[in-house]
Amino acid sequence: MGKMVEVHNLNTHPYREHFRDGIISIPAKGFIEMEWEEAVMFKGTMNQVERDGDGNVLPTSYKMLKIVQDAKGKQEMEAMRAKETTFKCQACGFIAGDKQELHIHVKEEHAHQLTDPKVAKQLLKK
Repeated sequence: MGKMVEVHNLNTHPYREHFRDGIISIPAKGFIEMEWEEAVMFKGTMNQVERDGDGNVLPTSYKMLKIVQDAKGKQEMEAMRAKETTFKCQACGFIAGDKQELHIHVKEEHAHQLTDPKVAKQLLKK
């Protein structure tokens, strides 16, 4: 039996793929445990890409995987998760990369939901 590692899904969408004899499913921003050799094979295989009506690749089919095998890698993943929850929209759960992106999101998507008219007016003025 080989060394067990974590295969992390960095995408905001769950990832599913038929691999060898079964379906492997990794939740959004979650991980599963696999043997090292299997994880390398799984990460290296190409899955059928799903497209929308215009031919654009759907974000649900992006294969954004990272193999974590040591304590340092696990700490990096925890730090990345902590950073992501720092800039989270309280209205819809959108995760922004930084403060400015979150501000733009709130301005464009949720200004009409603000109950204080002064705050809404100030936000729309900027």
